Amino acid sequence: MELPLLNAPARSCGTCTLCCKVMGVHDLVPKEKPAMVWCTHCKIGKGCSIYDSRPASCRSYACMWLQGSFPENAKPDRIKAAFATCILDIDGESVTVIGCFKDSSSTDVKDRRIAALVTAVIDNGYPLLVVAGDARKLLFPDSVPLDKRIKIRDALYHRS
Repeated sequence: MELPLLNAPARSCGTCTLCCKVMGVHDLVPKEKPAMVWCTHCKIGKGCSIYDSRPASCRSYACMWLQGSFPENAKPDRIKAAFATCILDIDGESVTVIGCFKDSSSTDVKDRRIAALVTAVIDNGYPLLVVAGDARKLLFPDSVPLDKRIKIRDALYHRS
């Protein structure tokens, strides 16, 4: 499967609210929301109770399914995982890393639906960070040299 990044068809979140759990929201007032915790404003399966005044980071977030990079049957609320892009600056080079944020405590990617997406990400040459609760696992395509893997790891694990 080729990943057509940012090739958005007409899709909407509908009843999916998984991003309200998996993403951290640093600009939420009065208190920021950490990643992997349900937002207090989320009405699970319905949407955001402060949708019209939601923070900028929520307004700008679009998972890869919503962007059109993944097939219809890979909607986050169906597969219990949201995939998103992260652009890192590694020695002046922009490097795209894909994050897989699972609604579980295990970084295991054996679920066939998630495994197919993970394989597609890796086969398309993107490093992948799997996040599940407090656990993290980095996966790399064979084409990424060791020195670059270390720089990507350091950039991801030392972000503020």
